[in-house]
Amino acid sequence: MKKILIDSGPLIALFDASDKHHGTAIEFIKKNKTPERECA
Repeated sequence: MKKILIDSGPLIALFDASDKHHGTAIEFIKKNKTPERECA
């Protein structure tokens, strides 16, 4: 099984609509089917 490691930056962009990368983060989550893993 493939896994993707996501740093906090994309997670912040995902939840912060004012972040300049918000749209990209939303599209990534919608299109990606690989389970994500975040680092602490």
